Amino acid sequence: MRKRMTQITGWGTILLVIALLTLSAPVLARPGLGQPVASSAMAGRASARLAAAVSQAVLPTTTCPLVSGVRTCDLWAMTGTIALPGAGAVPIWGLATSASGPAQLPGPALIVNQGEAVQVILHNVDISPAVGLVFPGQSLFPDTEGVAPGGSQTYDFTAANPGTYIYESGTDPEIQVAMGLYGALIVRSSTPGQAYGGSASAYEDEALLVLSEIDPNFNADPTGFNRVNYAPKFWMINGEVHPDTDTIQVAAGNRVLLRYVNAGLVHDTMSLLGAHQQVIAKDAYPAAFPYSVVAETIAAGSTADMIVNVPPTASLGTRLPLYNRQEHVINPVNQFPGGMLTFIEVTSPAQPVYGVAVTPPTASQSGNPGGTLIYNFNVTNTGNTSDSYTVAIAGNAWTTTAPATLGPVASGGTVPMAVNVEIPAGAANGSTDVVTVTVTSQGDNTKSDSSTITSTALSSIVLYLSLSEGGTVGSLTGVGDEDILSFNGSAFAMLFDGSDVGVDALDLDGFVLVDADTIWMSFDNPGTIGSLGTVDDSDIVQFDAATLGDNTAGAFSWAFDGSDVGLTTNAEDVDAIDRLPDGSLLVSTFGNPDIPGVAGEQDEDLLSCTGTFGATTSCTWSMYFDGSDVGLSAGSENVDAVDANGSIYLSTTGNFSVTGAAGADEDVFVCTAPTTGANTACTYSPTLFFDGSAWGLAANDVDEIKLP
Repeated sequence: MRKRMTQITGWGTILLVIALLTLSAPVLARPGLGQPVASSAMAGRASARLAAAVSQAVLPTTTCPLVSGVRTCDLWAMTGTIALPGAGAVPIWGLATSASGPAQLPGPALIVNQGEAVQVILHNVDISPAVGLVFPGQSLFPDTEGVAPGGSQTYDFTAANPGTYIYESGTDPEIQVAMGLYGALIVRSSTPGQAYGGSASAYEDEALLVLSEIDPNFNADPTGFNRVNYAPKFWMINGEVHPDTDTIQVAAGNRVLLRYVNAGLVHDTMSLLGAHQQVIAKDAYPAAFPYSVVAETIAAGSTADMIVNVPPTASLGTRLPLYNRQEHVINPVNQFPGGMLTFIEVTSPAQPVYGVAVTPPTASQSGNPGGTLIYNFNVTNTGNTSDSYTVAIAGNAWTTTAPATLGPVASGGTVPMAVNVEIPAGAANGSTDVVTVTVTSQGDNTKSDSSTITSTALSSIVLYLSLSEGGTVGSLTGVGDEDILSFNGSAFAMLFDGSDVGVDALDLDGFVLVDADTIWMSFDNPGTIGSLGTVDDSDIVQFDAATLGDNTAGAFSWAFDGSDVGLTTNAEDVDAIDRLPDGSLLVSTFGNPDIPGVAGEQDEDLLSCTGTFGATTSCTWSMYFDGSDVGLSAGSENVDAVDANGSIYLSTTGNFSVTGAAGADEDVFVCTAPTTGANTACTYSPTLFFDGSAWGLAANDVDEIKLP
C-alpha cells in the first residue's frame, strides 16, 4: 500500500505559501507582517496548545534503562484511540511503555548510543493474530511471523552505526503499520553534538519528526476495509495535526538537526520557509556531499537527517513554517491551515560566541643578513558574530612589524595578516630570532590564538649536502643520490652531478670539499669508478674537477684505502667523512667497526685517522667523538653526516632525540662547544641548523653535509 506521492503545484501551492507567511508571527523577524489572520477562537486554541507543548528540540540523551550493560527497551503492542479534530476518537494499534498503556502514536522513541548492545522486548497485549518488529539498518533478521497476544519476543542487536532509523511492524505491515505500529530509533554518534561524527553533522538543537497519515474509515475496520479506497484525511507530525503540533523551539544562530522518519504509506515532501535545509543523510547513510534544498521528499518507510542554520539575527518569536509541500495542510473539518505543519520558533536570542584561529601555528624562514622575511598568515573568526582583533608581538630581538588591529571580520570569515621580520645586516650566519604573534578578540579578550615565527640568518651558501633518495628537490629536478647540492637558504643548486661522471649507479654518502675543485667522496656500495676499477664502500676517492655544476667533468684518483687500515667488514662501510685542520681524516661507519687501537667504537662515533693517504694508506686511529657520551645511541642515531670544524654539525640515519634537540634523518643539528676525545662533551643547540621537512625533504635522508 506504500506508494509514490504526487506533487501538487500551481495556484494551490502559491496560496498555501501566502497563508503560511501570514500565519507566521513574525517570519524571519521582518517588520510589518503583523499578527496571524485567524479567528480569535482559533488563535486562543493554538496558543493554549503551544503553551502546553513540550519542545521537540529537546530530546533525551537516551531512552530505556541500561541493564547489565545492555540498553533494554520494553514495548507493549495494544489497541487504543487517538483524538483528531472533527473525527472524535479514532481507533489505532500502537505501542506503549507499560502494560497499562496507553497506546502511543507514534511508538516510543528508542534512543541509544553508538556501540551499545540493545535489547528490545515486544509484548503483544491484544493485537491479533500476531505482531513482530523489523529494525531496518540493524544487523538482525526481520520478524515477519511475530508473537500472538499474551506472548513476547526479544530482539538483540548492536547499534553499530549512528543515525536516524525507523522500527515498525513486520507482520502484515500494510495493515499494522497503517494502524500505528511504528516508531523512531535514534543511534547517537560517539562524537557528542554530531549526528554522524563529522563537522557537517554538528548541531546544537534537534527535533524528531515522525510523519504519517490516517484514513479514519480504514482505522475503523482495518481488516475489512477495501484498501483500494484508502484516502488519508489527517496528515500528522508526531501523531498530531496542526494546530496541535509542537513547535520546534530553538535559539537564534543555532544549527538545528531535523530527524525525519516517514512511517506513513505515502511519500512526503517537506519544505521550510525562510531558510534552507541541508541534507546530511538518507536512511542513516551520511551524504558524501551534503546539499541544500528548499523541499525534500522522504520516501515512505525512509528516514532523512537535515540541518537548518537559524539566522543569528533572527528576533525572538521568529517562526519558520515547516510543512508538507503536497498541500497536506488542511484538516477535514475545513480547518486551514492544519495537517502536516509545524514551526521552527526562535525562543531565545543568539549568544555571542567569540573565537579566533591563526594558521599556520608555526612558521620558519631563512634569509640573508640585511634582508626582510615576509610571513603570511590567515586569521579566521571562529565565533558566531562579527569581531575585530588586536595583534601583539613578543619575544623578538630583530625588528618585526605586523598590523596593530584586524577587522571587523564576519563570523566564519578569514583575513590575511602579513608579518615582516628584518634580519640585521650584521647577523651572524646561523643566528636566529624567535617571535610570537598573538591575535586577540576585542569582543572577548580571553579568546586568542598565536603563531611562533623562527627566522634564521644565512650567508650566500649555507650548506652543501647529499641525499639518500633522488627526485625533485625544491625547484631542482633530476637530482640523484650520487649528487652534491648547494643550498643558499632559499634554493638548491647542483654542485656535483654524479651522473655526468659515471657514478649514477652508486649512492654518494660521504664527501669533503677539499678546495674549490677537489672533492673527496665515499659511496654506500662497492662499484667501478673511472679507471680505478672496483672501489669498496670503505674506500674514499678524490675527484679533481674540470667543471662542476650541471655539467660536471673531471677525473678520479685514490684518496683512502680502507682495507689498508683495518676497514674490511660490511659494518665498516664509511658513511660520513670530514677533514680536520691538521689534515686528519674523520670517519663514521654504517655499523659498529672494529678499529685497531680503539675500543668500544659504535656507528654513532667519529674516529680520527692521522697518517698518510692515497692508494696506499696508513694511519693511527683514535676516538674523536664518542656519541654515546652525548646522548646518541646505536640504531636510528647512527651518524651519517658530519661537519666538525668548530661546532660539530650532525645528521643521523633516522630519528634522533638528545638533550635539547630532536628531529629526523633529514635534519641537521649542532653539538656546540665540544670537548672531543674518549670523553666527549658538548651542548646541543635547541634550534635545528637545517630543518629538512621545511624544504620538502621529509621523505628523504640527508646522508652527508658540509658548511662553506
